[in-house]
Amino acid sequence: LPAGSGASAKTGPQTPPSWLPGAFLSLCLLLYLQLLVAAAMRHAHAWLSIPDFPTAYGHLWPQITETDLVQINAGRMAKNIAPTSLFQIHLQLVHRGLALLILLCAVALSAGVLGKERRGPLRRTVLWFLVLTAVQIGIGASVIWSGKSVFPTTVHVLLGAGLFLLAVLGAGIAYRHRWLAARESLAGGNSPLGDTRKECPA
Repeated sequence: LPAGSGASAKTGPQTPPSWLPGAFLSLCLLLYLQLLVAAAMRHAHAWLSIPDFPTAYGHLWPQITETDLVQINAGRMAKNIAPTSLFQIHLQLVHRGLALLILLCAVALSAGVLGKERRGPLRRTVLWFLVLTAVQIGIGASVIWSGKSVFPTTVHVLLGAGLFLLAVLGAGIAYRHRWLAARESLAGGNSPLGDTRKECPA
């Protein structure tokens, strides 16, 4: 064996699953969409359109009619709360649905990475993302239970932006791992053209 071949086999970059970079990129798009939905909710300047969690008006996905909306707004007006709309209610339902989808993606990423990576930045990024996603959902619940208090609401907004940046970082790491693995493969002569290090016969 050539000198140093054993060391390079041990220290070469680990190849992440082929789907991992694309999964991180999809996660970034999901988080960006979630931030847009959250911004639309925030700039409506309305109090909580759905005042309960984890249910919404006693259901997982309520079918609210115009008649139901009149009763809901009557109760809000009795508490001196601004009325809401079906659009705002559905927007908050979409926000909850996206949060669940992001959590499932975080679990899937963790399952795919933790079995491949024993250590390294990719493993740490995925673990942090999974933990912070669970924390973010918990803080979101506290926003509702506290009646949209300032502190949990502020932390919820900041952590949402932080999760997006963490997903972008994870995507960059995943694509870099794949690029390094491809370069190592070419350097080792595993290209489709064969061993590029061999000399051509005279």
